[in-house]
Amino acid sequence: MISNTELINSIKINGAIPDDQDQFTDEVILAQADEAMLQTLLPLIMERQEEFFVFDQSFAVTANKSKYRIPSRSIGGVLRDVQIQRGTSICSLPQMNSEDVQTSSPGTPHAFYLKSGSVCLYPTPASTDGSTLILSFFCKPGMLTPVTNASRVTAINGNTVTVAALPAIFVVGSSVDFIKGTAHYEPLGLSYTIQTIGGTDLAFTSLPEDLEAGDWLSLSGYSPVPSIPEEFHPVLALLTAAKLLQSLGQTDQETALIQKAESAIQRLVGILAPRVLGEPQRCVTPLF
Repeated sequence: MISNTELINSIKINGAIPDDQDQFTDEVILAQADEAMLQTLLPLIMERQEEFFVFDQSFAVTANKSKYRIPSRSIGGVLRDVQIQRGTSICSLPQMNSEDVQTSSPGTPHAFYLKSGSVCLYPTPASTDGSTLILSFFCKPGMLTPVTNASRVTAINGNTVTVAALPAIFVVGSSVDFIKGTAHYEPLGLSYTIQTIGGTDLAFTSLPEDLEAGDWLSLSGYSPVPSIPEEFHPVLALLTAAKLLQSLGQTDQETALIQKAESAIQRLVGILAPRVLGEPQRCVTPLF
Protein backbone atom coordinates (compact mmCIF):
# COMPACT_ATOMS: atom_id res chain seq x y z
CA MET A 1 0.00 0.00 0.00
CA ILE A 2 1.46 3.34 -1.06
CA SER A 3 -0.82 6.11 0.25
CA ASN A 4 -4.03 6.84 2.08
CA THR A 5 -5.90 6.67 -1.24
CA GLU A 6 -5.09 2.96 -1.51
CA LEU A 7 -5.87 2.52 2.19
CA ILE A 8 -9.36 4.02 1.75
CA ASN A 9 -10.01 1.81 -1.28
CA SER A 10 -8.95 -1.29 0.67
CA ILE A 11 -11.19 -0.33 3.62
CA LYS A 12 -14.19 0.10 1.33
CA ILE A 13 -13.56 -3.25 -0.34
CA ASN A 14 -13.18 -5.09 2.98
CA GLY A 15 -16.33 -3.50 4.38
CA ALA A 16 -18.31 -3.73 1.12
CA ILE A 17 -18.86 0.01 1.37
CA PRO A 18 -20.06 1.49 -1.94
CA ASP A 19 -18.32 4.52 -3.40
CA ASP A 20 -21.59 6.41 -3.90
CA GLN A 21 -22.55 6.41 -0.19
CA ASP A 22 -22.30 9.69 1.73
CA GLN A 23 -22.19 8.44 5.33
CA PHE A 24 -18.46 7.75 5.42
CA THR A 25 -16.41 10.54 3.86
CA ASP A 26 -12.70 10.01 3.27
CA GLU A 27 -12.00 12.15 6.35
CA VAL A 28 -14.28 10.00 8.51
CA ILE A 29 -12.71 6.80 7.21
CA LEU A 30 -9.20 8.08 7.90
CA ALA A 31 -10.19 9.23 11.40
CA GLN A 32 -11.36 5.68 12.15
CA ALA A 33 -8.11 4.34 10.70
CA ASP A 34 -6.19 6.66 13.04
CA GLU A 35 -8.01 5.15 16.02
CA ALA A 36 -7.30 1.61 14.87
CA MET A 37 -3.63 2.39 14.30
CA LEU A 38 -3.12 4.14 17.66
CA GLN A 39 -5.20 1.75 19.77
CA THR A 40 -4.16 -1.59 18.27
CA LEU A 41 -1.21 -1.60 15.89
CA LEU A 42 1.03 1.02 17.49
CA PRO A 43 1.17 -0.72 20.92
CA LEU A 44 1.63 -4.08 19.21
CA ILE A 45 4.64 -2.87 17.23
CA MET A 46 6.19 -0.99 20.16
CA GLU A 47 5.93 -4.06 22.41
CA ARG A 48 8.60 -5.70 20.24
CA GLN A 49 11.16 -3.11 21.46
CA GLU A 50 12.93 -3.09 18.11
CA GLU A 51 13.45 0.68 17.75
CA PHE A 52 10.39 1.35 15.59
CA PHE A 53 9.20 5.00 15.59
CA VAL A 54 12.44 6.29 17.22
CA PHE A 55 13.24 9.91 16.40
CA ASP A 56 15.79 12.39 17.84
CA GLN A 57 15.33 16.04 18.70
CA SER A 58 18.26 18.23 19.69
CA PHE A 59 18.44 21.26 21.97
CA ALA A 60 21.32 23.65 22.56
CA VAL A 61 22.34 23.43 26.22
CA THR A 62 21.93 26.94 27.61
CA ALA A 63 23.44 28.53 30.69
CA ASN A 64 21.10 28.62 33.72
CA LYS A 65 18.42 26.64 31.89
CA SER A 66 17.73 23.19 33.30
CA LYS A 67 14.30 22.33 31.82
CA TYR A 68 13.83 21.11 28.24
CA ARG A 69 10.40 20.07 26.99
CA ILE A 70 9.78 16.47 25.95
CA PRO A 71 8.77 16.64 22.27
CA SER A 72 5.02 16.94 21.78
CA ARG A 73 5.04 14.10 19.23
CA SER A 74 6.43 11.67 21.81
CA ILE A 75 4.08 8.71 22.25
CA GLY A 76 2.77 8.91 25.80
CA GLY A 77 5.51 11.41 26.63
CA VAL A 78 7.96 8.47 26.67
CA LEU A 79 11.66 8.92 25.92
CA ARG A 80 13.95 6.28 24.46
CA ASP A 81 17.12 7.90 25.76
CA VAL A 82 18.61 11.18 26.99
CA GLN A 83 22.08 12.00 25.69
CA ILE A 84 24.42 14.94 25.76
CA GLN A 85 26.97 15.74 23.08
CA ARG A 86 30.13 17.66 23.92
CA GLY A 87 32.27 18.21 20.86
CA THR A 88 32.33 14.87 19.04
CA SER A 89 31.66 12.81 22.18
CA ILE A 90 28.15 11.60 22.97
CA CYS A 91 27.15 10.00 26.27
CA SER A 92 23.87 8.73 27.68
CA LEU A 93 22.92 10.55 30.86
CA PRO A 94 21.73 8.53 33.86
CA GLN A 95 18.29 9.29 35.28
CA MET A 96 18.03 10.35 38.92
CA ASN A 97 15.14 10.97 41.29
CA SER A 98 14.11 14.58 41.76
CA GLU A 99 14.34 14.18 45.54
CA ASP A 100 18.06 13.48 45.13
CA VAL A 101 18.71 17.04 43.96
CA GLN A 102 21.15 18.48 46.49
CA THR A 103 22.14 21.86 45.11
CA SER A 104 20.85 24.71 42.97
CA SER A 105 24.38 25.75 42.09
CA PRO A 106 25.13 25.53 38.35
CA GLY A 107 27.74 23.18 37.01
CA THR A 108 28.37 20.60 34.29
CA PRO A 109 25.29 18.37 33.83
CA HIS A 110 25.98 14.71 34.53
CA ALA A 111 22.42 13.42 35.08
CA PHE A 112 18.77 14.30 34.54
CA TYR A 113 15.38 13.88 36.17
CA LEU A 114 11.84 14.18 34.86
CA LYS A 115 9.40 16.86 35.92
CA SER A 116 5.96 16.75 34.35
CA GLY A 117 6.57 17.17 30.59
CA SER A 118 10.21 18.18 30.82
CA VAL A 119 13.71 16.79 31.17
CA CYS A 120 15.70 18.63 33.83
CA LEU A 121 19.49 18.60 33.60
CA TYR A 122 21.42 18.28 36.85
CA PRO A 123 23.16 20.29 37.85
CA THR A 124 21.79 23.30 35.97
CA PRO A 125 24.23 24.16 33.14
CA ALA A 126 26.70 26.82 34.21
CA SER A 127 27.51 27.99 30.70
CA THR A 128 26.46 27.90 27.08
CA ASP A 129 29.41 25.79 25.98
CA GLY A 130 28.19 24.38 22.68
CA SER A 131 26.87 21.17 24.21
CA THR A 132 23.77 19.59 22.70
CA LEU A 133 21.01 17.75 24.53
CA ILE A 134 19.60 14.90 22.43
CA LEU A 135 16.18 13.56 23.35
CA SER A 136 15.47 10.24 21.66
CA PHE A 137 11.75 9.49 21.66
CA PHE A 138 9.07 7.32 20.12
CA CYS A 139 7.45 9.55 17.52
CA LYS A 140 3.68 9.35 17.15
CA PRO A 141 2.72 8.69 13.51
CA GLY A 142 1.07 11.63 11.79
CA MET A 143 -2.71 11.70 11.67
CA LEU A 144 -3.90 10.30 8.36
CA THR A 145 -4.95 12.90 5.81
CA PRO A 146 -6.12 12.71 2.17
CA VAL A 147 -3.24 12.81 -0.29
CA THR A 148 -4.67 16.03 -1.74
CA ASN A 149 -3.47 17.72 1.47
CA ALA A 150 0.11 16.61 0.80
CA SER A 151 2.54 16.49 -2.10
CA ARG A 152 5.55 14.55 -3.30
CA VAL A 153 9.00 16.05 -3.72
CA THR A 154 10.11 15.98 -7.36
CA ALA A 155 13.41 17.88 -7.07
CA ILE A 156 15.75 19.34 -4.46
CA ASN A 157 18.02 22.33 -4.99
CA GLY A 158 19.84 23.50 -1.86
CA ASN A 159 17.15 24.28 0.69
CA THR A 160 14.42 24.52 -1.94
CA VAL A 161 12.17 21.64 -2.90
CA THR A 162 9.94 21.33 -5.93
CA VAL A 163 6.69 19.47 -5.41
CA ALA A 164 4.43 17.73 -7.88
CA ALA A 165 1.47 19.94 -6.97
CA LEU A 166 0.94 22.67 -4.39
CA PRO A 167 -1.92 21.98 -1.95
CA ALA A 168 -3.99 25.08 -1.17
CA ILE A 169 -3.31 24.61 2.55
CA PHE A 170 0.42 25.17 1.98
CA VAL A 171 1.18 28.86 2.56
CA VAL A 172 4.22 30.84 3.65
CA GLY A 173 4.69 30.18 7.36
CA SER A 174 3.09 26.74 7.27
CA SER A 175 4.83 24.08 9.33
CA VAL A 176 5.33 20.82 7.44
CA ASP A 177 6.71 17.35 8.06
CA PHE A 178 8.81 15.41 5.58
CA ILE A 179 7.80 11.74 5.34
CA LYS A 180 9.58 8.92 3.56
CA GLY A 181 7.85 8.01 0.31
CA THR A 182 8.83 4.33 0.50
CA ALA A 183 8.72 1.73 3.25
CA HIS A 184 8.82 2.28 6.13
CA TYR A 185 7.15 5.68 5.62
CA GLU A 186 8.81 7.14 8.71
CA PRO A 187 9.11 10.90 9.29
CA LEU A 188 12.39 12.34 8.01
CA GLY A 189 11.95 15.75 9.61
CA LEU A 190 9.34 17.47 11.76
CA SER A 191 8.04 21.04 11.83
CA TYR A 192 9.91 22.74 9.00
CA THR A 193 8.57 26.22 8.22
CA ILE A 194 7.93 27.26 4.61
CA GLN A 195 9.86 30.50 4.04
CA THR A 196 8.82 31.35 0.49
CA ILE A 197 6.69 29.84 -2.27
CA GLY A 198 7.26 30.34 -5.99
CA GLY A 199 5.01 28.22 -8.17
CA THR A 200 5.69 24.68 -6.97
CA ASP A 201 9.01 25.62 -5.36
CA LEU A 202 9.09 25.80 -1.56
CA ALA A 203 12.07 27.30 0.24
CA PHE A 204 13.19 26.36 3.77
CA THR A 205 16.08 27.37 6.01
CA SER A 206 17.22 23.73 6.08
CA LEU A 207 16.11 20.29 4.96
CA PRO A 208 16.44 16.73 6.29
CA GLU A 209 19.78 15.38 5.14
CA ASP A 210 18.28 12.15 3.74
CA LEU A 211 15.39 13.79 1.86
CA GLU A 212 14.96 12.46 -1.68
CA ALA A 213 12.71 12.93 -4.67
CA GLY A 214 9.57 10.88 -4.11
CA ASP A 215 9.29 11.70 -0.41
CA TRP A 216 6.19 13.42 0.98
CA LEU A 217 5.45 16.85 2.42
CA SER A 218 2.45 17.22 4.70
CA LEU A 219 1.28 19.72 7.29
CA SER A 220 2.96 19.02 10.62
CA GLY A 221 1.27 16.26 12.55
CA TYR A 222 -0.37 14.73 9.47
CA SER A 223 0.66 12.05 7.00
CA PRO A 224 -0.63 10.94 3.55
CA VAL A 225 0.49 7.38 4.30
CA PRO A 226 0.34 5.17 7.42
CA SER A 227 3.73 5.43 9.13
CA ILE A 228 3.81 1.79 10.19
CA PRO A 229 5.51 -1.23 8.60
CA GLU A 230 3.94 -1.78 5.18
CA GLU A 231 3.04 -5.38 6.00
CA PHE A 232 0.52 -4.05 8.54
CA HIS A 233 -1.30 -1.75 6.12
CA PRO A 234 -3.78 -4.49 5.08
CA VAL A 235 -4.41 -5.23 8.77
CA LEU A 236 -5.14 -1.55 9.34
CA ALA A 237 -7.67 -1.68 6.49
CA LEU A 238 -9.39 -4.70 8.07
CA LEU A 239 -9.57 -3.11 11.52
CA THR A 240 -10.91 0.14 10.12
CA ALA A 241 -13.56 -1.59 8.03
CA ALA A 242 -14.64 -3.47 11.17
CA LYS A 243 -15.05 -0.17 13.05
CA LEU A 244 -17.21 1.23 10.26
CA LEU A 245 -19.41 -1.88 10.22
CA GLN A 246 -19.74 -1.65 14.01
CA SER A 247 -21.20 1.85 13.64
CA LEU A 248 -23.76 0.38 11.21
CA GLY A 249 -24.73 -2.37 13.64
CA GLN A 250 -23.47 -5.10 11.29
CA THR A 251 -21.97 -7.20 14.09
CA ASP A 252 -21.59 -10.45 12.16
CA GLN A 253 -19.54 -8.81 9.42
CA GLU A 254 -17.60 -6.83 12.01
CA THR A 255 -16.69 -9.99 13.93
CA ALA A 256 -15.57 -11.73 10.76
CA LEU A 257 -13.21 -8.86 9.86
CA ILE A 258 -11.78 -8.68 13.38
CA GLN A 259 -11.06 -12.41 13.32
CA LYS A 260 -9.39 -12.02 9.94
CA ALA A 261 -7.28 -9.15 11.28
CA GLU A 262 -6.28 -11.09 14.41
CA SER A 263 -5.24 -14.05 12.29
CA ALA A 264 -3.09 -11.78 10.11
CA ILE A 265 -1.51 -10.19 13.20
CA GLN A 266 -0.55 -13.60 14.58
CA ARG A 267 1.26 -14.38 11.33
CA LEU A 268 2.98 -11.00 11.09
CA VAL A 269 4.24 -10.30 14.62
CA GLY A 270 7.05 -12.82 14.16
CA ILE A 271 8.67 -10.67 11.47
CA LEU A 272 8.99 -7.65 13.79
CA ALA A 273 11.60 -9.12 16.12
CA PRO A 274 14.44 -9.63 15.94
CA ARG A 275 15.01 -7.09 13.18
CA VAL A 276 18.61 -8.21 12.69
CA LEU A 277 18.59 -11.98 12.37
CA GLY A 278 22.29 -12.67 11.95
CA GLU A 279 23.79 -10.51 14.67
CA PRO A 280 22.71 -10.70 18.32
CA GLN A 281 23.02 -7.57 20.43
CA ARG A 282 26.21 -7.28 22.47
CA CYS A 283 27.39 -4.93 25.19
CA VAL A 284 29.81 -2.37 23.78
CA THR A 285 32.34 -0.57 25.97
CA PRO A 286 31.60 3.19 26.05
CA LEU A 287 34.24 5.50 24.61
CA PHE A 288 34.30 7.49 27.86
